[in-house]
Amino acid sequence: MSFTAQSWETDIDHLARSTRIRQLHTLWQGLAAEGVPLLSDLMEAGLGEMSAHYSILVPDGTGRFAYLHYGAALAKASGRERTGRTTDDLAPEIRGYLQREYARALDIGRPIYLVHLAHLDVPVDSWESLAAPVATEGDLKLLLVLCEPNQLQDTLASAVVEASPDALFALRPLEDDLGTPYDARIMMANHSACRLSHRSRDDLVGTNFLAAYPQAKSNGVWDLCCEVLETRHASRFDIDLAAGEVSGQFRVTLFPYLGGLAVMLQDISDLSGDAIPLIRRRASNIKHFAIA
Repeated sequence: MSFTAQSWETDIDHLARSTRIRQLHTLWQGLAAEGVPLLSDLMEAGLGEMSAHYSILVPDGTGRFAYLHYGAALAKASGRERTGRTTDDLAPEIRGYLQREYARALDIGRPIYLVHLAHLDVPVDSWESLAAPVATEGDLKLLLVLCEPNQLQDTLASAVVEASPDALFALRPLEDDLGTPYDARIMMANHSACRLSHRSRDDLVGTNFLAAYPQAKSNGVWDLCCEVLETRHASRFDIDLAAGEVSGQFRVTLFPYLGGLAVMLQDISDLSGDAIPLIRRRASNIKHFAIA
């Protein structure tokens, strides 16, 4: 298998899958008004809580980096403890790439977001990381690298979701003081959902579901969403959306996901023949999605 890697200096908050990576990037930016932030200031701002997930490296002047700290979660995921070792301990193809990008992050004085395949002997499919330059009170230049391993199952699931021809949304309910859902925040929308809605992912993610799709309130879909949120059992039905933000005939599947709800729309306009009722409920055949 050939080695694959990519690096980005911009759009990091949009590209990063890891919440911790986005948190570190936000911390670093907030303290970088006068240049590369001090490691001690990052610690005071909450970095220490993520210590299991990052490493601290120092360049040795030969192109290599020495690990001053290697988080416990990284050691567990990689099967190696690297504190006190150098980047010579890495596989050759990964070592050359990381040493170049680490040196570049120190040179430009800004974080770089990295994604690369893991080596074959590591039980991880790929790694995403943020390499952020930091300084000490003694003006020593260090590199803070927060890493997140991606298991093959997670990587494959993300690829399948994004490539699916069916629109998929993940919603987090917004509740009133009595605990009754009155709307939901769109937490994820795949490519097909964006295409169906004629909106970009940035326009959809983070907005309220009923604000983006008010027709869901009047046509009964939101009531069915609330039912699934309450019962934690999946539901499937057909619906004819004649007008609005989304139009066409769809088979809709609603299923509970963690504390929220997932909505999947399959376009059946070419398969439905005669017009179908506004909503036709079907006995769910996806009970394995239900959460007890």
